[in-house]
Amino acid sequence: MGSAALRRCGARSVRYRPFNVAMSRIREVRERQGLSLRQLADAAGVSPGTVHNMEHELHRPNRLTRRAVAEVLGVPEPALFPDLPPRGVRREPVVAA
Repeated sequence: MGSAALRRCGARSVRYRPFNVAMSRIREVRERQGLSLRQLADAAGVSPGTVHNMEHELHRPNRLTRRAVAEVLGVPEPALFPDLPPRGVRREPVVAA
């Protein structure tokens, strides 16, 4: 059902953002530690744009980027990305009804 059809029946269109908790945590921890976005990016070996996009939910980081950011912030990766399955565990595929 498209967004126009949802509006017609009074429902709200909700965009699924699985990493929203993690992204707000990245920014929260970064700011608490007094790191600028550029400082975190440089220390993690990624571009400032990548960190910005992660914090604003515009980018799904790969495993190496997640690990690098977590290490720089001194936080376990699962604490920053709780929505991701543990290493070695695969998600079940979503089957459309």
